[in-house]
Amino acid sequence: MREENILENVKAMGRVLSDLLHNVILPLPLVGNVRGRGLFWSVEFMLDEQDRTPPPSEMQLGFKIVNKALDMGLSILGNLGQTGAVYLDFVIVSPPYTVTETELIEIVDLLKDAIIAVTDDLGLES
Repeated sequence: MREENILENVKAMGRVLSDLLHNVILPLPLVGNVRGRGLFWSVEFMLDEQDRTPPPSEMQLGFKIVNKALDMGLSILGNLGQTGAVYLDFVIVSPPYTVTETELIEIVDLLKDAIIAVTDDLGLES
């Protein structure tokens, strides 16, 4: 890890990913929050950002976005289940430690396209 400066790449590319997610993904209407650190980030979906109202669980918005992203060649993680009474709908973006800035731009562009495609298919504001 030291020989290949992996930690330095994670730090630098983590800043790039943060900027991309905040500038490209967060402005999308159904995206209520983006949070993370390094190269591990979540994108949370909300119907109403003011009230922090998540989409209904039966809508499976995150699950559909994960599947659409996979169809487009992007592998991301979705909501892995609900704990407690609070339901959250999100996807996780966690690229490899050796990712490049060019690859991060492609990842975020594919994620944006997947979110827009799914919300358009569902007739939701996008």
